[in-house]
Amino acid sequence: ARSTTPNIAVAIEQYRAALRLDPSARILEKLVDAMLGLDPPDSGGAIRLVEQATDQLEESPGLRGRYAYALALARRRPAALEQLRLSYVQHTERIADGTWPLQAIDNWFIDVRRVFPAREWQEADSFLLSVTGDDPAATELRAMAKLWPTNGRELIDRATSFTERALAKTSPEDQAMIAGLNFELGVYRILRGEHEGALAAFETVLGIDPENATALNNVAYLYGEVLEQPERALPYAERAAAASPSDANVLDTLGWIQFKLNNYEDAETNLRLASQLSESASIDLHLSQLFLARNDLTRAQRYLERAAEANAAQTPPDPETREEI
Repeated sequence: ARSTTPNIAVAIEQYRAALRLDPSARILEKLVDAMLGLDPPDSGGAIRLVEQATDQLEESPGLRGRYAYALALARRRPAALEQLRLSYVQHTERIADGTWPLQAIDNWFIDVRRVFPAREWQEADSFLLSVTGDDPAATELRAMAKLWPTNGRELIDRATSFTERALAKTSPEDQAMIAGLNFELGVYRILRGEHEGALAAFETVLGIDPENATALNNVAYLYGEVLEQPERALPYAERAAAASPSDANVLDTLGWIQFKLNNYEDAETNLRLASQLSESASIDLHLSQLFLARNDLTRAQRYLERAAEANAAQTPPDPETREEI
């Protein structure tokens, strides 16, 4: 039996009615999405629907990608991969003639990710390279890098390699692409423990986009927390806060660096504001340590307890701090 929410059932009926009035690929895509959103997905119904709409299939790479996903759900992997190959051709033709921007290829990679479970990333990479060839474009390499979550060293190394290859192929005139790739490379290098390399990547971003609050915050974090150089971190943290004054993560970084520099008054101001903006075990723990340093044990205990309760998925408070309180 298929279970569904009334909203999806109503949406399917509404899309069917709309399709009768306007048999366009756009409406058909929405209907197929709704059918595949059922529990379990109605892959058979979606396949039959698309196979009756050959004109729309030729017109819409998005519809073809949904068709591939439906085929994969129906355990028809070879047919699904053939549709992905055809969809890739449709995407690249539209990009080549200027109908779509270069970044539109990202949509095709999203379709690939729907067909391949994350555990099959190596098989997916083989398929990707068989379609894009041995010399993918920079935009394709970037999409490949971001295709899977970076869980584990092998996937982190994979993402790093694709990003470095994408940078090597990017035109020096495309500064936005260079900044974006360097930001992503900086994140991967942090995950690899390559902190100096990460700093270099983020500094490249800031050379192009000096007010990039996230890059500024990452540099401040690396100097202040990882490399234990809070005096070098402070200017970056201050610039990040000026660029993004309502970002709890940015204010937490600034407050924590000020704490390390014994500027307790400003640290409290920024950490309290960060705590008001976001419930976070990390922020509450920083406040606990601040109040401990000021010998305010009551508030130190209160924030330590809040940190322990804030989010079970977050790293628990430092046991040495708890013991000291």
